[in-house]
Amino acid sequence: MDKAIKIHFPHYFSTIRAKFLFICGVICSLLFLTLALLHLYSSKTLREQTLSDTNDALAIYQQWMDYDLEHVSSYLLTSISDYAPKRAVFGQNSQACYTAQLSMMRDMETFLTTYKNIGGLFFYVPETDTLVMKSRKKESYTHRLALQEYIASYHMENTPGISKPQIAYWYPVSIDGKVFLIEILYYHHTYMGAWITDTQILEPLSDLHLFEDNTFLLSCSNSSLDEIQDYSNDSLSSSCYFLLTDEAFPQGNYIYSHCDSSCGNFGITLCIAENNFLEKTMPFRHIFYWLTGISIVTIFITMLLLFRQIFPPLQRMLQGILAVKQGDFSTQIPLPPTKDEFTQVTQSFNEMIQEIQRLKVRVYEEKLEKTNTQIQYLTMQIKPHFFLNSLNMICSMVATKHYDLITEMATGLIHYFRYAFKSADELAPVKDEVEHTKNYLHIQELRLAAQFQFSYQIHGELGEIQVPILTIQTFVENSIKHGFTRKKPLTIHLEIFCCEEFVEIFVKDNGPGFSDELLGELNTSCDSLCSSPLLPASSGERHVGIENVKRRLYHIYKGKASLTFSNDSGDGGAVVSIHLPSLVER
Repeated sequence: MDKAIKIHFPHYFSTIRAKFLFICGVICSLLFLTLALLHLYSSKTLREQTLSDTNDALAIYQQWMDYDLEHVSSYLLTSISDYAPKRAVFGQNSQACYTAQLSMMRDMETFLTTYKNIGGLFFYVPETDTLVMKSRKKESYTHRLALQEYIASYHMENTPGISKPQIAYWYPVSIDGKVFLIEILYYHHTYMGAWITDTQILEPLSDLHLFEDNTFLLSCSNSSLDEIQDYSNDSLSSSCYFLLTDEAFPQGNYIYSHCDSSCGNFGITLCIAENNFLEKTMPFRHIFYWLTGISIVTIFITMLLLFRQIFPPLQRMLQGILAVKQGDFSTQIPLPPTKDEFTQVTQSFNEMIQEIQRLKVRVYEEKLEKTNTQIQYLTMQIKPHFFLNSLNMICSMVATKHYDLITEMATGLIHYFRYAFKSADELAPVKDEVEHTKNYLHIQELRLAAQFQFSYQIHGELGEIQVPILTIQTFVENSIKHGFTRKKPLTIHLEIFCCEEFVEIFVKDNGPGFSDELLGELNTSCDSLCSSPLLPASSGERHVGIENVKRRLYHIYKGKASLTFSNDSGDGGAVVSIHLPSLVER
């Protein structure tokens, strides 16, 4: 296996400082060399730039012109298919012939009004030698007569052998000494076409007179620019080039810009005279020489200043980054004496390292906390005591043949466990949580052979508001566990307040309520719900359900939820207040 070839530089050249000095020397040398050779290449560069600008301007004009020509071609294709069936009435001395020609000329006039760059339109029927022509009169009467003769002769020379549409796309032609751009369509023994005069072509091109003594040519697409240089005015007329001006083709050195059309067999060539345009730029060239010399001196001084301002702070930052790469997150880079960007970068780097240290600890602790919460939640989902008692209850009902109660109990358990076996951080609509709580209470009534008085009240529109599953049921279960006795019926009241920003849930019962010691313990632990992810662990197995709800609320609502425990001032029963944001940020 071939080994990669490595180029070994001297040790003193491996640093950025040495490379920086080397680059500075190369830049200055290149600037001096460029200044020495500038006078040899300035003419060529200016010539190429002039040609490039002219090509861009000519291409923009040609695109604009092609856009109009495409619309004209579309109009001709549509119109000839509409007018061709009417050719039978042409040549007759009848009202129908006169009406058809008048209608056709009106349509042409309307089209010419829309497209003002078109010289004229014509419709020709060879069988009756009928020619309908509408011109914008950009050409003389003599030229219009010559154009009519050309259209008739075109039929004699280019009679198609088949009747399907034939199109002679836009092409240049000289008629009676005047240059025209013509497109002719043949369909069902009829011709239809349009023309543009050289005057109409030159009018928009007047904005392209970047230099004096410009000459414009209309050429065939397959012509070569090399052919122009040896041509005289006479040979141009007989070749693929057509002079768009009345003057003779001037002599001299030119640069040529050419752009072909995408709509026909023609292109536009701009001949720009080189006389005097280089001399006119000499003052600017002298200014450029002076600016180049001043730039070299400025660059040299700037590089010296940058050398002193950049590399010392850069070296200190490199040492700090290498230390962090090795795992030393206690590294702090000394701040530079100057108050510049390096100071800000260094200070931000130090703050970032400190924040990374804090985040590492926080992320690790949050992962442990979330894992613990999920484990506790899974433990809560299946409560052996509740589950086994329910099964024993079903067995007893079987023995007593209370089949209706068996069905009712089994259905309630199915709904209970289907809802309980959801993810710890899954949300459910408030109405589903209320229905689950009612189902849970009904199961407990069947198990305990007791009757609970449960009521709930909803203020506002629930809409799509959701809460974590088992939130309400956990506190209702706690009310049954600590408030139910055989001496008096247990009353549980659920009250929900909904608005756009938050949801407030109250769970009240008529039990003995919380002791003062327990209230202090629960509310103290709830204060950390909005301030720290490290919630206090429960004491042994006490209040596992409450602690699990607190931890889940913190992780789901990012510390924006709150829990409050109190006793009712009236009958002394327990009151649990749950404050949740209406929207959850995932």
